[in-house]
Amino acid sequence: MRWNRFDELDHTIKSLSEFLDGSGGDWDWDDYTSLSLRDPKLNAIRKKAGIVDLPLDDDGRRTLEDLLAEARQEGSTASS
Repeated sequence: MRWNRFDELDHTIKSLSEFLDGSGGDWDWDDYTSLSLRDPKLNAIRKKAGIVDLPLDDDGRRTLEDLLAEARQEGSTASS
């Protein structure tokens, strides 16, 4: 199955949100940070998320929250 940009956007937002709130599955974060996305902007967000140190500290949490906001902004830009 090939994902389009909107699938990748949904995946990015869901992965970041679920990691931040702790509701993701055991391997969801690893899958998200390990598998490239076709969309260059979303892949850049994925790469930045992947280099955040774990376990998550306050700075890392802020970084991921900023990346989540960036992804949501991409969504609002794409739907306009």
